[in-house]
Amino acid sequence: VPDLIQDALINLLISIILGSASEGQDPPQGCFPSTSRKVERRRPISHLPDNRKESKQKRLDAAERYIQHIHSSMFRKYGISHSAEAAETKDQPLAFSQKFVNLVIHQSKASKLKAGAEKIKEEPMSPRESMMNLSELFKSVHMYINQVVLLWGKAGMGKTWLVHKICQQWAEGVFPQFKLIFFFELKQLNLIKRKLTLQELLFDYFLQPDQPEAVFQFLQENARQTLVILDGLDELMENIGLPSNSFTSFSDVVIPLSVSDLVAHLCHGKFLPGCTVLITSQLKQLPAGLVRSSILLAEVWGFNCDKVEEYVSYFFQQPLQKQQALALLNENGKLLSMCYLPVLCHIVCICLEHLLLEDSESIHLPQTRTQVYLTMLQTFICKHQGRRTLNEIDMAQHQAILADLCEIAFKGLEERKGVFDAGEVPTHVKDFSCRFGLLLPYEVKMGKQDLMQSGYTFAHFSWQEFFAVLFLLTSPTVDCEMLKENFFLMKKWILKKETRMPFTENYHVFLSGLSSQECRQFLCSLAGQNVVWIQERQSIIMKILQKLAAANLTGPKIVELCHCVYETQDISLARHVAEKLCFKYQFRNFRLMPFDMVTLAFLINGSPQGVCLDFDGCLMELDYLDIWGSCDNIKSLR
Repeated sequence: VPDLIQDALINLLISIILGSASEGQDPPQGCFPSTSRKVERRRPISHLPDNRKESKQKRLDAAERYIQHIHSSMFRKYGISHSAEAAETKDQPLAFSQKFVNLVIHQSKASKLKAGAEKIKEEPMSPRESMMNLSELFKSVHMYINQVVLLWGKAGMGKTWLVHKICQQWAEGVFPQFKLIFFFELKQLNLIKRKLTLQELLFDYFLQPDQPEAVFQFLQENARQTLVILDGLDELMENIGLPSNSFTSFSDVVIPLSVSDLVAHLCHGKFLPGCTVLITSQLKQLPAGLVRSSILLAEVWGFNCDKVEEYVSYFFQQPLQKQQALALLNENGKLLSMCYLPVLCHIVCICLEHLLLEDSESIHLPQTRTQVYLTMLQTFICKHQGRRTLNEIDMAQHQAILADLCEIAFKGLEERKGVFDAGEVPTHVKDFSCRFGLLLPYEVKMGKQDLMQSGYTFAHFSWQEFFAVLFLLTSPTVDCEMLKENFFLMKKWILKKETRMPFTENYHVFLSGLSSQECRQFLCSLAGQNVVWIQERQSIIMKILQKLAAANLTGPKIVELCHCVYETQDISLARHVAEKLCFKYQFRNFRLMPFDMVTLAFLINGSPQGVCLDFDGCLMELDYLDIWGSCDNIKSLR
């Protein structure tokens, strides 16, 4: 009922705005959209028959109602009222706040895409490639050329966060060049097993208009003023190939196609020629079928030091807590470096919030990514049990709940899905996980008539990976061979074609981190096993990491291995890896984030002799260059 009332009020205000504009008055100032996107009512052409003029007018009226419907939906999901609700919800700590902190966006040359995804990493990163603001993202869109904007970046950089902000700003009139926006999460479209027409995709799985045929015809006529957002291309299971050349005429849009084929046809201008398609993805998942010269390539770099401070300042409302949190981060460069990744910045803030409330003389801060996630989980358990400190929690109370949650996460990765039916999540798991935002309710559209099916999804994909790894290390159903098979870093490096779970980003990092001595006692409590049982599993991961070190590793693989070694916090492993790499590290033409530099410094400091560092065409944060000065074992640096 509140949603219906809210929609009615929004529609009423939009109608007032549109009405005042039609009477020559200026619309009210505020958060509601400008009338510049109002459907134009052209003057009647005298020589048109009356029935044609009437038909056109009905089509314009239907389109106008549909645009208002989209506005209402965008305001309800991403607008001011939703921001207020999010600010008041303290039991959903993982949901990103609607207070948006601008991300760092780096525009690259589209020509880099011609050779495919891997080629991008090999080309020099030119200083002329500019940084851009969100408002500049669509300025280069040509009105008569089908434009594809690819927003890529590592998991947790804030790509989904960014497109939600685009939807909010469009509803507020920031992007007047677009009359219509269609927003799709590809993890939901991944559930569609049947073929669809373009009209079915746009209306049945987004918002249904009251007159679909009339609105679809309007859409065809105004394709150049349409934006289609496809969020999470890496979550689409199907391969995307080049569209068939036979699909060129208007009538072809009635032919049912798979979701991947529909995406390809939109990107190549076979459908809705002239529309703008915005895609978010991790770089490694860019299909060859989408590589074309007209792509605008922009990399999401997450936060810089100023953005971290801005986000932390917003998160902590109390001045004293804000001051303490910023002081702790500034004193701990390792933890601060993790915060350049927005999703980690949010989790670190929640950990700090609880640690500051413990009132202990010394605060034990997490030093690795795995420890951050583990501290977060322990914080939730501590709150659920009404304990004051993390040392007081009783893991036995939540052993069954966490075991079931871990199994759900692992099976989801095996089946390559991130959305779970309500029946797949037991009530006791749902109650705990939803209370603290580990799982979020997720409504799955079932096609026509706006039918919805309730489901659940992890608040962030990295949480699903984390719990899946906990399952591997604590479940009695997982034997040693199965554990070896699930260390995907080795498969990524050895096999030319990845077989399972290619979309994972943190799987090997969490496996390495949970194999550390720091996490051993927690794993024993969660598994209900003794130390020897856990140590046996941890040693398997450590042996795999030892074998991965080789002198011929490329720069990106060295960095990836450094992350794994750092997560273990094992100096002897760092010494072994340094010897295998022959104490020489070469990096060519890719960006090193602050946390990359921290993990590399850990490996250097663990080396038994001096190492040679060679950076060529690599971008690094100036604030973290002094980290090389703190390393005693650097023999040469160039």
